[in-house]
Amino acid sequence: MDMSISNHAPGKSRERPLSGLVLTGFLLCLWLALLWLKVCLEPVHYQTVDGENYLQLANKIIAGKPLVIDGLKNQNGRVFSPFPPGYPALLCLGIQTGAFLPPQLVVHGFLFLIISILWWYKRLPLLPLACWFFTDTALELACYPWSEWSFTAVTILLLMVWHRWESAQQPAMMLVCLGLWLFLFSIRYAGVFFFLFLAIRVLTRPPAISIWITFFFPGLIFGLMTAIWFWVELQVFGQITGGDRYANQDSAAGLWHSLWTASLDQLLWFKDASGSSRISFFCGITAQAVMVFWFLVISKRKPTGESNRVYDDPPFSLLLMQAGLAYLLFMVPVRWYFYFAEWYDFRLLGPGFLMLLLGVFLRADRIFKPAGRGILFIVFLMAAAFFTLPKASLIMHMQEKIWLQTKPVFGLIPSKSLHK
Repeated sequence: MDMSISNHAPGKSRERPLSGLVLTGFLLCLWLALLWLKVCLEPVHYQTVDGENYLQLANKIIAGKPLVIDGLKNQNGRVFSPFPPGYPALLCLGIQTGAFLPPQLVVHGFLFLIISILWWYKRLPLLPLACWFFTDTALELACYPWSEWSFTAVTILLLMVWHRWESAQQPAMMLVCLGLWLFLFSIRYAGVFFFLFLAIRVLTRPPAISIWITFFFPGLIFGLMTAIWFWVELQVFGQITGGDRYANQDSAAGLWHSLWTASLDQLLWFKDASGSSRISFFCGITAQAVMVFWFLVISKRKPTGESNRVYDDPPFSLLLMQAGLAYLLFMVPVRWYFYFAEWYDFRLLGPGFLMLLLGVFLRADRIFKPAGRGILFIVFLMAAAFFTLPKASLIMHMQEKIWLQTKPVFGLIPSKSLHK
């Protein structure tokens, strides 16, 4: 991974150039700057009930108070928190850094750095990851003090380690996988989707991989850990996830419509179809179409030998896509049968589609050799920055800064001069 964001030639000893880390640091600063601008320009937009509850739990950890939401009781009359403690603990660390950034941006920036360093260590190409960080869904989720972006980031870290576990079955790798899996579950209970991922991997594994050692044994251990977790929750709160779960009352037609609309939004890199003006949407989809054409039509396919790399055995891009599919196969039915405050949207579907998208980006980079790789990357970043920033709010803030000291002229004119 170097400053030109290119891959190393096959068959040679692939080093880890420090220029990749320098570029990663630049991208992290740019990414955080965009997030900070978005939050500063539209602070009310990123203030939600769940976000406030997460921050409340984080401050309770700092104060050493019980991890429950004030004024919230379940059917058993017990106070509880509908959220596991993992993400509030991350926010707690973000708060205690004392940084001028909102705590969620500190947390998300730290996870950005960890993923990028591990990506660099595994000698994966930077272009797919860098573009992925600047997609609309990734930028939007990272602005909110929700757990979804951290959940996605930790899932990617888990998949990196899991890829190593499948490639070289070392006991230390299994222990790290179990630790990350438990941490993922402590961020969102949806971490149980990883069981579906294991099932998909069993069906698609290379013949040489043992089912019992590679998949069944780790799955059994984690199943026991989650069972113990739920048992403790049941004893303390009377519910296995603390709060109550209600049957969904939304119509099937409404659910299908929201699922279709949200899925379409997740396929767009810069502007979604449901929350953008018509001109903004068409400009965004045009920019995406031009880049896809550039990458797939103008680019050349890599020779077969060049695309077969060490990090693709088993293909890491395949692991990402299978994890994204497993998440969606879990979340779509859960939302269909249980009540949620929101319909299908980027918050519910975003983690799954982000994993799918990163897998597709990595797979495309493995197959194609785009012409003008660096230029393509710069254009992608410029488009992402242009489309993600709220132009109306930005213009209004600029006008306020320019005209802040302007006062009515008539208040400064002497009264006698008005009668002349």
